[in-house]
Amino acid sequence: MQTETGQKLSIRVAGVGGAGVKIAAALCAAGCGGADIAAVDTDEASLRDCPVENAACVGKTATGGMGSGGDPATAKEAAISDLAALKRIASGADVFICVAGLGGGTGSVIAPILAKLAAENGAKLVISFSLMPLSVEGVDKSSLAERSVRYMRKVCDAAAALPNDIILARSALPVKAAFEAANMYAVSAIGEICAMLLNRGVVNIGIPSFKKAFFQKGLPTFFGIGCGKGANAVGDAAAELASSPLLGGGAAGLNAESLMISLVCGEDFEMNKMQSLLETVSQAFGVRERICFGASVDKSMQGRIRVCAMGLAGNPERAPQAPGAASKPPAAPRATAELAGAGKNPPEGEESAAGSSEEPKPKKSRGFFSFVRPKAKPAPREPGAEQSEFKFVEMSEQRGFFEDTPVNMRKGEDLDVPTFMRRNIKINL
Repeated sequence: MQTETGQKLSIRVAGVGGAGVKIAAALCAAGCGGADIAAVDTDEASLRDCPVENAACVGKTATGGMGSGGDPATAKEAAISDLAALKRIASGADVFICVAGLGGGTGSVIAPILAKLAAENGAKLVISFSLMPLSVEGVDKSSLAERSVRYMRKVCDAAAALPNDIILARSALPVKAAFEAANMYAVSAIGEICAMLLNRGVVNIGIPSFKKAFFQKGLPTFFGIGCGKGANAVGDAAAELASSPLLGGGAAGLNAESLMISLVCGEDFEMNKMQSLLETVSQAFGVRERICFGASVDKSMQGRIRVCAMGLAGNPERAPQAPGAASKPPAAPRATAELAGAGKNPPEGEESAAGSSEEPKPKKSRGFFSFVRPKAKPAPREPGAEQSEFKFVEMSEQRGFFEDTPVNMRKGEDLDVPTFMRRNIKINL
């Protein structure tokens, strides 16, 4: 496929860190449809075993070429020391795809930096695929991976997180083979996107279509693949897609905001079946708007189809709406609702949200490495340092030791009740 200027579209896929380099090697072996493959790591030995020519070992002064040891601070130092090499990898492609295993130092820190550099240096489309750590690997790795993914969602057009917990849970393979199989999910996903963008089909998906589907940065990206063959190819492919392990909990729980469907089929695939597939997939994901579709014919796919779906997942707290149901207007803000129709002015010193002229101050950006630093914990308070209000007992219980004695009244006051209680004087301790 060509760009607006008539030049051939260029795609670069960069594998980052240990898992990313392995995926880059697998993509190189698979051919990846004409995309340029690159590899980036802090471990020199990892790159020596990788057949990728466009490789960069960064941060040798910081790591001695022996990797970051899973330490994000070391990976950060390595990235800073070789920022020029990272910029070279990230520049010069129309589409930049970054893939990494998260939770360790190199992938979690350097992958977001590459994505940011690509977006700033001419890439028209930036996509990331992240393999998330297993839950048994601990809270520290999971937390670092989540911070990394959140950062990439801000800088990438599409940022997909592939759940290793779910992918590997279904595997009865030996450990090494299971991880290799998990990496192949990422290889398949990236291969589908490269083929989708580079190959001319019956209905093409280009960068404008991608931008339409991925209309808002910051939202999670989902990706799934399904295959079918024979008389029930449409039903089998749609069912396999909807339950794809790449989707995490399946299509139904995504509350999808947009959907991009790519179909590869044989020359014998009928138009009415294609329409049925589109309707089935869009209903499974609950999307009625922002749907993009592409289709290509592969002679080797006689009697078989392969469909992949990709899009933006919405707010998980938003319940999916039934087709045709009228949408309710959003509830008025509390301050506005209390004043609506009452003809009352806000109390002195207060403003309604709509009438406020003061704009919120923008948050200060902390740059590339903000996600590496966890939020500082509040300093521990000394015992007794926090001021609290003394809680008084009810009036009926305030006589205490004098409850069985005659009341000592003077000028309407019970003098057996302490003065600070009678006069409602609050004592702060």
